[in-house]
Amino acid sequence: RHKRDLYEDPSIFEQVDQQAITVAESEQTSYTELIDQLTYDLLTDLDKARAIFRWITVKDLNAIDFQNNLGSDTPMGLLRGIKYGTETYHTLFMRLCSFAGLHCVDVKGHSKSVGYEPGMRIAEGKFTNTWNAVLIDGEWRFVQCNWGARHLVMSKDKKQVDKTPPTATREKIKYQYDEHYFLPDPEDFILEFFPFKSEWQLLESPINLTQFEQLPFVRSLFFHYHLSFVNQQNAVIQTDNRGACDIKLRMPDSLKHRLAFHFHLRFAHATNTNGQNDDSIDIHGVKLERYVLHTVQDDLVSFNIHVPQEGDYFIEIFASLVEPEPNPYGQSFKLKCVCKYRIGCPQLTQRMHPLPACASGEWGPTKAIRHFTIHPLTHFQSIFETNHLPILIKFQCPKILKFHGKLNSNQYATTPNNNNTMPSTAVPNILDKYVKYEYNEQDLTITFMINLPTEGQYGLDIYARDPEFQSEKRTMSHCCKYIINYSKTSMPSPAPIIETKNNNNNFYHDYSFDNPKSNGQQKIGSSNNNKIERSLSPRK
Repeated sequence: RHKRDLYEDPSIFEQVDQQAITVAESEQTSYTELIDQLTYDLLTDLDKARAIFRWITVKDLNAIDFQNNLGSDTPMGLLRGIKYGTETYHTLFMRLCSFAGLHCVDVKGHSKSVGYEPGMRIAEGKFTNTWNAVLIDGEWRFVQCNWGARHLVMSKDKKQVDKTPPTATREKIKYQYDEHYFLPDPEDFILEFFPFKSEWQLLESPINLTQFEQLPFVRSLFFHYHLSFVNQQNAVIQTDNRGACDIKLRMPDSLKHRLAFHFHLRFAHATNTNGQNDDSIDIHGVKLERYVLHTVQDDLVSFNIHVPQEGDYFIEIFASLVEPEPNPYGQSFKLKCVCKYRIGCPQLTQRMHPLPACASGEWGPTKAIRHFTIHPLTHFQSIFETNHLPILIKFQCPKILKFHGKLNSNQYATTPNNNNTMPSTAVPNILDKYVKYEYNEQDLTITFMINLPTEGQYGLDIYARDPEFQSEKRTMSHCCKYIINYSKTSMPSPAPIIETKNNNNNFYHDYSFDNPKSNGQQKIGSSNNNKIERSLSPRK
């Protein structure tokens, strides 16, 4: 049976969880006293296991001031041992299960924990971990209290030189409940945990360690958001000779209008061929993110990648649930990792140029719909070809708003745009005069009229603000962006012109990639872009 057959939503445990939280607010001097309170009036093994799990995971050990004379054979004494590294969560869970009459074992193996990178080989004795299996209704189910209760807060994407997990300190540990690690399905759990004994995979067809290393690198939010892989089932992706590959994820229908995605692309090694350090996300002054075209179409999330040089890379994909806001303009939100890949490019015979330097984030109008309820009436895709001017792009607005359009092109010097908001003091660009708009306050529609100076590829940023808010700063939020390929003669196909090692052609249509950040908004003119939102723009 799957986890969803046991329960579809954690809300069914509302009373059980509240009972565990209430018990956790006081101190119990013995395991018997604790279990009597935790399992009071609970009749099923599922409810009892849930109460134990929630009591353990609700305890923020950083916030508890433990007495030094606590006995190790008491609940608080064992919690103190966990805080100071002399005891473990799996020992505590197993002990409480035994007092509650539940069958429970500990399972030892490897895990893709902090310091592990996609495709990394796991040496003997490295990345070891221990978790529990508990018998529920005659079936063994996994429980990982440690990962369910807390996680390490580390500098993002720091490569471990010795390929061993970093030493945890109490200052780095953040306590935050994670529902995924209570009774996860074996086919999901195997993506992160590999038991030494194959029978404890609980799979019909067990896998070996090499196969485990090759599985996609995921984090619990991947399952929390019910995401699925469309095309990339291995942790390591090989590009073609153009440096191209793509990653596609599927969202559930229930979340496809609420999930926002971003990414971070970087070199995999401590130094690349240009001698840059391992945190480098630039090549020749261009951010690697501008070699990724990130789009969202219905329930499909796509990342089309063209790496600029041979070598290895890591791409980390982030997601966040966007909650409705009375004033979505200027709001920020946190994004967390859902999955990560290693990208290998052994040979590069054709090179793509980066996308224009637009605001970071996804391309296309989906962002405007999701964040601001602004709907396109004419252009529904992220990229379009045209041989006629002016270009008219029309949107339906939910209310009267203020707008601004900004063109970017690799052919013209424009202000770098790595952020997601635009202050009223933004410096005008040479292409600003080619974008105008008309607002119809009767039917609440906005029409952008774009005249382009020459043929080529352009990126169009569209910003908006609600005049009822931000009356002082007048900051505009980035709504969406498009790639425009303009040719005066009709082209039979939109295939990009590609630069090869034997071709010095200066005119091509290609894609570029940008970098993720933790703020949902971006600021024009800021060169400091270390958050978790990235954008894609085409360049020549």
